[in-house]
Amino acid sequence: MGRPVCEEDTPAPVEIYGQSKWEGEKILAAYSGRINAVSIRCPTIVDEGRLGLLAILFEFIEEGRKVWVVGGGRNRYQFVYGQDLVSARIAAAELPGSEIFNIGSDDVTPFRDVYGHVIEKAGTGARVASLPKMPAFVAMRIAHRLGLSPLGPYPVSDDRRGLRLRHLKDQKGFAVAPYSFDAEMLWLAYKHFQNNRKNIAARRDVSAHRQAAKMGVIRLLKWAS
Repeated sequence: MGRPVCEEDTPAPVEIYGQSKWEGEKILAAYSGRINAVSIRCPTIVDEGRLGLLAILFEFIEEGRKVWVVGGGRNRYQFVYGQDLVSARIAAAELPGSEIFNIGSDDVTPFRDVYGHVIEKAGTGARVASLPKMPAFVAMRIAHRLGLSPLGPYPVSDDRRGLRLRHLKDQKGFAVAPYSFDAEMLWLAYKHFQNNRKNIAARRDVSAHRQAAKMGVIRLLKWAS
């Protein structure tokens, strides 16, 4: 992706979650002019207490293991800090009419640098290591189709490695909250995981975002790390 994704770009969701959001936007658009409906599109939300797939990454870091990236780890993936998203939603709710806005972090740095930042601050002896790109993508797609991996089609899609949304503030001048940087928001989420790991492990019947995702075949990679 050579430029940020704009609101005017045609959505192309690759999984059920994204498809459902796109269908919801189209339903709201049909009522434009009769109700005020502001839709916000955002990338992966990161905040203290939000886990899921991130818990796997955090476990590798806390145990001082190798944290694997694909290829050289220079691919980028934008996050949005939970509190930034809350601020944007409140501000957007005060707008008249119906609009669509993108919102994401300002500082979208390569995975290797983002992980390296957390690893350095954690001081656990973990380190970033690389997997060969093509074999890794093939293996991840096969594992997902066989139900052996929690990684779905979106996280393993090479086509999305440069995805970056143009920020809401670029159009409307909304203020940016303090933690608008991928590496720092991931560090805050890691610290929460580290401080609450026993409680997290004991959770039952909670949202998928409030508990650790099951590793599946990734556990083999952990043993080799």
